[in-house]
Amino acid sequence: MDGAEGVVDTMGYYALLNISPEASEEEVRRAYRERVQIMHPDKQPDDANRTVASEAFLKLQEAYEVLVDTEGKRVTYDVYGKQGLDAGLDVAVYEGGMSREQQRAEWAEFQRHSAQGGTEGAQRRPRDGPTAGIGDRIASRGIYVVKMDATSLLAPYDRGVTVLPEVVSTLSNPSTTWALSNGDQASFGIHSVMKRGVGGSSFVAGYHRALTPLDSLDASAMIGLQTMFALTSTRQFNETVNASVGLSYQPEAGVGLQIGSNTQLSKRWSGDGALMLGPQNAHGVGLTLTRTGETSKFVFKVDLGMAAGVSIRYAVALDAARKWTLRAHGKFGLQGIEAEAGVSRKLRGTSFAGYAVNVNIGGVSAKLSGSVRGQQVQVPVLLTHDIRDWRVIAGATIAGPLAVAAVHFTLVAPLMRRHRIREAMKRRKEGLVEIRRALDAALASQRLLHPVGFRRAAKAASQGGLVIVEAVYGCPGVLPQVCARLAAEGGEGGSASQPAANETGPPESDAPAGSEVGEDRREGGASRDDEDSGSDGEDSGSDDGSTLSGVYGRSKRAARAAEAQAEAALTAAGELPPQWLDVTDAVRFMVKLDAKPSPAAGPSGSSPGGRDGSGGETLRLHAGVHKSGLMGFCDVAPGAEKVLRIAYLLQGEPFLVSVGETQVAELPHSPQGLPLHGSDADHVIVRAKEQGLLPSSTPAASSPGGASQGSGSSPSADRQTGTHDSTSGG
Repeated sequence: MDGAEGVVDTMGYYALLNISPEASEEEVRRAYRERVQIMHPDKQPDDANRTVASEAFLKLQEAYEVLVDTEGKRVTYDVYGKQGLDAGLDVAVYEGGMSREQQRAEWAEFQRHSAQGGTEGAQRRPRDGPTAGIGDRIASRGIYVVKMDATSLLAPYDRGVTVLPEVVSTLSNPSTTWALSNGDQASFGIHSVMKRGVGGSSFVAGYHRALTPLDSLDASAMIGLQTMFALTSTRQFNETVNASVGLSYQPEAGVGLQIGSNTQLSKRWSGDGALMLGPQNAHGVGLTLTRTGETSKFVFKVDLGMAAGVSIRYAVALDAARKWTLRAHGKFGLQGIEAEAGVSRKLRGTSFAGYAVNVNIGGVSAKLSGSVRGQQVQVPVLLTHDIRDWRVIAGATIAGPLAVAAVHFTLVAPLMRRHRIREAMKRRKEGLVEIRRALDAALASQRLLHPVGFRRAAKAASQGGLVIVEAVYGCPGVLPQVCARLAAEGGEGGSASQPAANETGPPESDAPAGSEVGEDRREGGASRDDEDSGSDGEDSGSDDGSTLSGVYGRSKRAARAAEAQAEAALTAAGELPPQWLDVTDAVRFMVKLDAKPSPAAGPSGSSPGGRDGSGGETLRLHAGVHKSGLMGFCDVAPGAEKVLRIAYLLQGEPFLVSVGETQVAELPHSPQGLPLHGSDADHVIVRAKEQGLLPSSTPAASSPGGASQGSGSSPSADRQTGTHDSTSGG
């Protein structure tokens, strides 16, 4: 039940029981009892089913023993997952004043970088995690700035002489961090500055010591071009407040005192305060307010002292996949006025590339930036000294992004696409045996769930309630045709009341608290890939042209179609298992009869939210719980984006709903449900008849009277003939 890429999925046990992470002990017991009644080996009539039931029974027992222990094992599991339980981790020992959510986010981030084999794993490593490899303990990062002057190129003093851009100054600050035992860290690096051939370097070393779970001490020294020694003590007072006190010494300037504090004011807002008393000419007070949203970040900062001023920073995601980000920065102070605006594109993992235009008292500059595995490079190019030169500003603002986009879509994107296809095929072949084993286990579990699931569907059909007709789970680009409208993204063959862009459901929002514009999401298989091979994002967002991804939606769809074609060729040749699974029996089993149906949630006539099933049946899929861990499901494509699509009847009328891997849904009240019409609706009605859930006399949706007529009558006796074939889909 681990997530893709080796990242621990701390929701696997919750998925197995299909309960919320906030479920009470009684809810855990109820879900466990319901499943063990079916999966108990003693209840199976033959040896084959008995073997399958025994394996499922042991997994259910394991999940139950952990989740019912709300003050012990469950606490550790919620933070560190099954790997933490196996390693004997104790949250109380390593808490460090952090909330459970913060600990979970820190551990997940460390696992993600360790799975990538990246260089940042050690720096992000939680205290005393179970991973102890030397490669995981060492991390390197750096910042490199190369300032260039191209004013003579754009406005030469002699047009007969070609003048190349000149390098004005360089700055490099590489560093390496080594995570030691007990939360200690040692670091060292080189700080170099060079301006027009003159400069120097300084050696920097530091040590971080965790004194207690709430206290830490940092010591650092810089020797060379600039010499300084510093000692800082940090205290975590509670989950929202920490403070630090530091002393510094510079031989040429004297002693300084720094006092700082950070407070989490609310879920979105945080504040930082700093007081600097020395060294000489360095007195000042600083205040910073930060608001972090799901897709945006706003920072307001005020400094009083020798460098007094006010600055504002803002970043917002331009597409649902949170790949494109718009950034703006403004500063007004004693040192002048500065304004900057630009856009950045997330590539893979923590890598990104960006372009911005900067205007300050020194002139107008175009800034290129990028980062790969913690190594960040910035290249500001001065274009003109005259900030009133509107032609240069307009050219840098318009021509610059167009040139970057042209290079991306004509050169970078095709190369990345080929690389993704090769890497995806390689990973899938390497995991072929495990995937086939998981598919076989899922199908075996579905055989045990089939009798109960079918009885529930038949009963709901006789009452005109919620009837699951068909459900498939897998990668969007290769899902089979649940109904005619699923044949293509363009919504062919259907006339649903909402656009086809909604088929993949609203974008998920699983970004960890504190991330600037949301966590990078993975798209997998051959059609899309994960962070490690340059994903374009899990969710392409709406293609209606209202977002940046909509502008390039057509080219992305063409690229995904080409990649899906390569995937399909290998699958047809038998080299790869299909990236989808029929989960109709498993979904039917999860439908419950509520004594008190919840009120309608959506507008009547536009979605199932305004239509309550007369039987009170509901299907709940909880937020944050990976559907690959549900009973009867499996991870058909590790590391890939996956969705669950369900075609169902409610009061005899057909609907379609599509939800993401960790997206919440509640049928029939989920607003994602789309009413089906025409041939789409006919397909669902025909499938229900074939399965014996509706009498053969039920009219098609496109015929006079529609699908609602006859849905309340009893299903025919042939519903027991076993025409249901959901378990053959893997």
